[in-house]
Amino acid sequence: MNRKKRLILQGGLTLLWTAVIFLFSLQPAKQSASLSGGLLQALLGWIYAVTTVEIPIALVHNLFRKMAHFAEFLVLGMFSGAFSNSLLEKRSPALIYGGAIALLDETLQFITGEGRAMRFSDMLIDFSGVLVAVGLLTALSKFSAKTKKGVLPK
Repeated sequence: MNRKKRLILQGGLTLLWTAVIFLFSLQPAKQSASLSGGLLQALLGWIYAVTTVEIPIALVHNLFRKMAHFAEFLVLGMFSGAFSNSLLEKRSPALIYGGAIALLDETLQFITGEGRAMRFSDMLIDFSGVLVAVGLLTALSKFSAKTKKGVLPK
């Protein structure tokens, strides 16, 4: 795939996922809690069916919601940094974009989300998802470069 097509694909996926993040943020608090609660209930039901371990939903719902923040931004970091070169400096736009979207996302929730709040801790969780994604992409790029050079043992 040539560079222009890669950039169009990267930009399209990044903007599409950003829209998904913002759509989730526009949900009123009750609707958002209902969605995450329904997903969590299905997951806990599966865990119970496999292990017979019963986990109260109230115990893990907040943790599940924070993990969803992290996962949303992990995907954003993967999309925004996926087609960059292997050096971390080349991935800094992905970090800047991810940080800006984390701030905008929380601001959007504060302004428009009925019953939603702007939380600094959520911004940190969001940005950490982007940071982990960029770190993984950088590590994979370096690993790939070493294997191409024959540096790693076969």
